[in-house]
Amino acid sequence: MSKQTSTDTLMKLSLAGLVVGLAAIAWVAAFLGEFLTPTGMPWTNFTELVARFKEGTFAWPAAATWIAIVLAIMALFGIALLAASRGGAGSAAQRELGGRLATGAKLAPLMEKERKKDAKQLHPKAVDLAPGQVLGQTAAGKPAVLYQGWRDLGVCIMGPGSGKTSCLVVPRLAAAPGAALMTSNKVDGVAQVIAARHQLGTVWLWDPGKIYRQSDKPDFIFSPLWEVKGTEDAMRLASWIITASLKNNPRTESEAAEDAQFGPSGESCLAWTLLAAALTGKALGDVHEWISKGSFEKVSNILADEYPRPASEMRGFDKWPDRTRGSLVATTQRMCRDLVHDAILAWTTPTPGIRNFDTAKFMEGRQTMILLSERGPGGAGAVLTAMIKAICNAAVRKTPGEARLTIPLVGELDEVANIVPWPTLPQDFSHYGSRGLCFTLYLQGWSQGCGEWGTKGMQTLWQMSGARFVGSNEETDWTEGLSKAIGTYQRKEKDSDRKERLPKVSVQDFAELAKFSGILSSSVAPATLLRLTPWHKNKELSKTIEAGMAAAAAMAKGEPQPATDPVPEKQVAA
Repeated sequence: MSKQTSTDTLMKLSLAGLVVGLAAIAWVAAFLGEFLTPTGMPWTNFTELVARFKEGTFAWPAAATWIAIVLAIMALFGIALLAASRGGAGSAAQRELGGRLATGAKLAPLMEKERKKDAKQLHPKAVDLAPGQVLGQTAAGKPAVLYQGWRDLGVCIMGPGSGKTSCLVVPRLAAAPGAALMTSNKVDGVAQVIAARHQLGTVWLWDPGKIYRQSDKPDFIFSPLWEVKGTEDAMRLASWIITASLKNNPRTESEAAEDAQFGPSGESCLAWTLLAAALTGKALGDVHEWISKGSFEKVSNILADEYPRPASEMRGFDKWPDRTRGSLVATTQRMCRDLVHDAILAWTTPTPGIRNFDTAKFMEGRQTMILLSERGPGGAGAVLTAMIKAICNAAVRKTPGEARLTIPLVGELDEVANIVPWPTLPQDFSHYGSRGLCFTLYLQGWSQGCGEWGTKGMQTLWQMSGARFVGSNEETDWTEGLSKAIGTYQRKEKDSDRKERLPKVSVQDFAELAKFSGILSSSVAPATLLRLTPWHKNKELSKTIEAGMAAAAAMAKGEPQPATDPVPEKQVAA
């Protein structure tokens, strides 16, 4: 009721203001018009004007009509100019905040001119490569677009509904100069990315959980076992499967206790079973079957010739007392519990009539990979991690002997902490930028990242990122540290000549940041306030997406993609 009342009051006040404004324009127009076309009306005597009106002798100066029109136009222009001078959208507090932070020349390293120089130096064989990935527009001073450079990794901490998908993920993927990939656990932005990129090259959509694509038949097949070439690969894949299983399937107290006792042995058991399956061209379903049956001897025999030490370890497990061996089997089963789900097996088991995903070919042209999953039983996070790592490895292999890719690989990892079990991400992240793998992580909060990688891991990700963006955030313990890092400014105290020192961005400022805005800190320039632009505000991009929505709708239904001649890497110099 209170909201309705306040709305009605606001409407009444607005209407009253409009009436008063029109009356004022009419009076001024009549007063001035009297000089040009006299009528003898006493425009400065309100009482006599009312009397004349009642008598029917009221006269309106002919020139007053045109004067009123001119005044109305001037009033509208003045209102528009005032809005522009006040920075358009945004409260006075937001405009003041922008003025306290960096503007103009201090941000030159992030602007087009300097970023173009960096792009040419980093990717000398690329022609007409964009200055970088658009971050947003400065909110104070002369408006300028700022760019995330092609060597910079990014971390964006933005809550739900803050505009990260519409303002960052979609436009950046649409503009990606080469291959591109995205992750998510929802449909937001998926259709727009497909629509924007489907004519550039093949679009691959991983969606076993039918988040966007409503078809029982997989779009393509990718088996993580294809990437297992030795013991290290097997251990990494086992780690991802175990991490995903722990997050997707909560343990009981008794299960957790048993897993703590047999965990290291269970991890080895899973890794060597994965290795055996890879050696024999088997699928993940076979891995789950061998573990469920306790087929340790079978795995040992497969590994014996090429991997004698893992084979010996499996033989040792097989000789454990029955009860202990049974506990090991149970622990290992829980570690790979996600492999029991038909949807995951369908998308990872080679099947006639369904295309296979080739990571090496993916790096050719401007193909797109969209990876969708949810946390919970049946979540495919381990396969997502394996696929991202496989793409990264293929990217590195594409340029042997060179530091970085000829054309950058763009990766927008939305909801990465929710769906991608990647324990070593902080370590891997540190060298991706130098390879031309331009990844940006999107988190809902600092605490979410700490829960996934630990405080030290999250600090590593933050420090390794060349572009760090924070939207509205109420994690006061963390934003207090950010506030101190950004610094202070001096302000004159009221009714005194003394000056007080205040934070440029307070904890309250972080909490009250408007939608489509945030604080950008970078490795090359001071912090600044940015405004973000949704993709639908970009006329050219909106037109492209609108034209491609039919293709996005067809892909949602699981219809075969029409043959598309991939756009060649025109950006590569001969």
